Amino acid sequence: MCAGTLLAQTSHKDSVTEIARADTKSFMLNKEDLKTFRRLGPKRRFSDLFKPNAANVSNIKLLNDSDYVQAYRHMAFIKTRKRHSAGHYILIIGSSIVGAVVIISIIVLSTGAIYVGSY
Repeated sequence: MCAGTLLAQTSHKDSVTEIARADTKSFMLNKEDLKTFRRLGPKRRFSDLFKPNAANVSNIKLLNDSDYVQAYRHMAFIKTRKRHSAGHYILIIGSSIVGAVVIISIIVLSTGAIYVGSY
């Protein structure tokens, strides 16, 4: 009477994905590769810049596992795509400070806390 089936992902793919996530925590492109990455445009996801090598993986045998390599490349790409330069952060912090000063100035002038002129 009960003809249900269970569809589940294999534990191998899950464990390999977690290993790849742990291995990419220390992944970072150098400045020249980062410039190349930004110049590639839409093709950059499939670049060879994100291939794992023996120096930055926890188990060398995983280099032959296609699930591991695919997960590693995907996570390394996401990590690199989220990377910003120092100028980006300076611009955001500077614009936040300027915005706060403008809002405080408007509030102070509209409440009449500072009187301009003489009595």
